[in-house]
Amino acid sequence: MAEPAVATTGRRWVFEGRQVTLPVVVRDATSAAATYLVPSAAARRLLPGPELDVVELLPGRALFSIAAIDYRDNDLGDYNEVSLALFVRRRGERASVPYFGAALDLVRNRVATWIWKLPVDQRFTCAAGRGIWGFPKSVAQIEFQDVDGRRRCRLVMDGRHVLTFSVARGGRRALPETQA
Repeated sequence: MAEPAVATTGRRWVFEGRQVTLPVVVRDATSAAATYLVPSAAARRLLPGPELDVVELLPGRALFSIAAIDYRDNDLGDYNEVSLALFVRRRGERASVPYFGAALDLVRNRVATWIWKLPVDQRFTCAAGRGIWGFPKSVAQIEFQDVDGRRRCRLVMDGRHVLTFSVARGGRRALPETQA
């Protein structure tokens, strides 16, 4: 996919003939997320360079997160997104107490994430996400289904089934407002 032309004026951008003004407002969306322990060596191979390292919650085990978001009403339109991310620190920066400190930092929301892949199902939001925030967005096929009290997300990239992610429906947590 060719990079779209982007015109910038202050906090306004134009992608594919549509203007985006910051802050982008999300009025209605739902999400599901899960975090897994994965082999640290494999996770490190995904990192972009030597400046970052994975957070190890247990010896040899890093944290990998999958999130599936159904944006139903926001300034970028109606689209689906899947986030594949690792929890990271700057190389050499350690938790105060090995492993326990990493768990404490995670609970206190003091651990950064590095997004490895961020597929979306619309060209416009891919262009806006790359152009405004520098996200590693790509266009893929993302479908949500509600089956037997579960929300299922199916991701297909470049014609290949990558994952199917399923979680129990429910939850009432609302995220706080933030400025991007």
